[in-house]
Amino acid sequence: VTVANIQPPIINIRLSKLITRYINVEAGEIVGNPQEGYAVGRIHQIDPVARPISASREFLSKITSTDVIRTKAFSVEGGKGLVGGMVELEPFEKDGVSVDVPGFVYMTVELDEIPAERRFETPFEVRALVDTPFDRYGRLNLTPPSVHVTASGPKTIVDKMTAGEIIIYADMKDRIPAAAGEFNIKLKAVTPSRVRVTRIEPDTVKWMSGDAANG
Repeated sequence: VTVANIQPPIINIRLSKLITRYINVEAGEIVGNPQEGYAVGRIHQIDPVARPISASREFLSKITSTDVIRTKAFSVEGGKGLVGGMVELEPFEKDGVSVDVPGFVYMTVELDEIPAERRFETPFEVRALVDTPFDRYGRLNLTPPSVHVTASGPKTIVDKMTAGEIIIYADMKDRIPAAAGEFNIKLKAVTPSRVRVTRIEPDTVKWMSGDAANG
């Protein structure tokens, strides 16, 4: 077979000069299961925060400040605390055009400890903060003398806590008159770092002054 004729004999090819523009990088899908007691928190770091793409001026002119380059899936399998690593980038797509983005970024993801709530079965003795120059803990005749406590915090901490790590006290300066010689005092708690008391049952104790108690 012989080609006798081609129409048109010449075609024009327009060549556009490639230029570069930096676009912000955002995290893509986070995959994998952290260690028990942990859950995916926030993206701690992406470095660098922007990556360059090379394309025609016409294509780059369509990019707005809301456009981003996304990372490929990042695994946190078996991790806890802060998990980091290098991750590739997905192609940048705009108006049906896809542009490859070479290279990697370094990303770290915070894995937060899942909060847990625990009600202690053993009642806590109520201590009294007495009015002295040194504000020391003392003992007074309070009713009831002990209360039940529920605490909340990271599961790995709360599950191992003992009753001695939380102090339940009545500040005698906060006593509110309830009847002749009788006062109500709202209970307070001192807890380890990252732990808080969510419930005290009952949350108020009664105290009777010496005269009323003897009467």
